[in-house]
Amino acid sequence: MQSRDNSLDIRFNRRILDSEMHFMFSAGGSFGQNYIGSATTILNRDTVLQGVNIARGAQISSYKNLDDYYTARFFGIYGFPLTKIKVNVNVNAAYSYSHTPAMMNEVLYYTGNNAASGGLSLTSNVSKEVDFTLAGNASYNRVLNSLNVSGNSTYTTQTLTGKLNWIFLEALVFSSDINLNYYIGLSQSNRQQYALWNASLGYKFGKSKSFELTATCYDILKQNVSLSRTVNASYTEDKQTQTLQRYGLLSLTYTFKQFKGKAPEEEKFPKNMPPPGTLPPPPPGMTGPPGEK
Repeated sequence: MQSRDNSLDIRFNRRILDSEMHFMFSAGGSFGQNYIGSATTILNRDTVLQGVNIARGAQISSYKNLDDYYTARFFGIYGFPLTKIKVNVNVNAAYSYSHTPAMMNEVLYYTGNNAASGGLSLTSNVSKEVDFTLAGNASYNRVLNSLNVSGNSTYTTQTLTGKLNWIFLEALVFSSDINLNYYIGLSQSNRQQYALWNASLGYKFGKSKSFELTATCYDILKQNVSLSRTVNASYTEDKQTQTLQRYGLLSLTYTFKQFKGKAPEEEKFPKNMPPPGTLPPPPPGMTGPPGEK
């Protein structure tokens, strides 16, 4: 069983040096020939298959070459500085769609998965001692099934993030970050919201303050959990996984600050802007190919 996938991606970058404004847009899509899709049969009576008794209502899954599989995706980001308050602003938006064929009891049907998201981030270097980031992101996901309307679903995610780094008394370094996550539309058995808060305090010492001793506490509120949704042609699955929660870490770091010879000059890009040739990180809700986990 073989399939062929054809894809096309384009990307545009623009940076205005005088104003430090930057813009990036990417778009892509693919379509499959002889896509390997799932074929499910629900038995309407007791059956013996290869010497095994299978009860009525059981599902038998296999694979078939099917047509009309295609995807599309778009992503854009625009950034500019607010020099009066020393803040860099980044606005992003994304959309993806997948059209996946499958068969149920020899009936061909399709699953369409729409995912849209948008975000805003404010990053500031107030001084050499203080910098912070505030960001928010929201995503909307809609799954439509042409065979089973009850399989249609909608869910949204919202994330708020705050980060702070502060150097005080010349040698002490305080860092903290918090992520607030809120979900609407997942199974009721899954937690709909949680907060993840980390904080650390470090002390720099030694020649040129090359050593740093840091004490870090992760998941201070003890709420960390892993939530995921898997969408495919025949079902939608919500999964909640218990993860390692509150714990502490003591670390000692040494930073090499001087090297012999001249280091090669690196091309500089706007903050939070990936250099050409690299793909931007996917927004929340699009952590892989559309329709997959």
